Amino acid sequence: MSLAGVVFDLDGTLIDSEPLWARVEISVAASGGVEWTIDDAFSFFGRPLRETTQAIVDRGLDLTVDEAIARMIDELAAIYETSVPWLPGARELLCDLRDDDVAAAIGTQSFRRLAELVQEDADGTIRLVVGGDELRRGKPDPEVFLTATERLGLEPADIIVVEDSPTGVQAGVAAGVPVLAVPPTDDVYRVVAELPGVSIARGLDQVTPATLRDIHAGGRVDLWT
Repeated sequence: MSLAGVVFDLDGTLIDSEPLWARVEISVAASGGVEWTIDDAFSFFGRPLRETTQAIVDRGLDLTVDEAIARMIDELAAIYETSVPWLPGARELLCDLRDDDVAAAIGTQSFRRLAELVQEDADGTIRLVVGGDELRRGKPDPEVFLTATERLGLEPADIIVVEDSPTGVQAGVAAGVPVLAVPPTDDVYRVVAELPGVSIARGLDQVTPATLRDIHAGGRVDLWT
C-alpha cells in the first residue's frame, strides 16, 4: 500500500515554537509572582498543556488552569499572527507532499487555535489539524494520530507520523504506524533510537517525500550521523 498521508506534530517538528512556549509560560507565571524557569519549561515539553499549566498553578499562581492557558494562547497567537517560526525544510516538504498528492495533517497537543494559524500560513499544504483541546487523552496515547488519520479518510496503514519528542514518538508507535523522529538534542536522539522501528533525521531539511515513502514501505532510516 502506498503512502497517502503524513501526520506531523507541530511544536518542535514543523515550527520552532518551543522557546516561545517557554517564554509565554514564564511570562504568565511571572505575572502572578511565580517563578517558572527555562529548565522547568523544557522539562514539560511533549506533555499535555494542561499538565504543564497545572504545575505552574500548583506553585501558587492565582489563576485557574483554564485562565492561565487562555493567557498563554493569547500571547502565542499574537506572535504567530505576526510571523510563524517555521523550522528549516518544513514548508518545502509540505509543498513537495502536496505536489505528490500526499495529504498532510497536524496532530498536536497544542490548542487548535494555534495550529490553525500555522495552517493558514502554510499556503494550502496542510489539509486539516487536530488540536489537543479536542481530545480526551494526550500523548503518548495515540488518539491524536488516529483521529487525524480518520478525518483524512485514511487507515493507519496509509500514513506515517513525524514527531520530535519521545512521548510523541511513543504515541506514533502506539498507533501502529511508521514514525520519523526529528529529535532536538543528542539526549532525545538516544531515547528515541531505542524505540522499535523508528527512523530518525536531524531536521525536515533532510527529508523528501521519497524518504517518507521508503520509511512507510518498511525501511528504517537514520540520518542523525
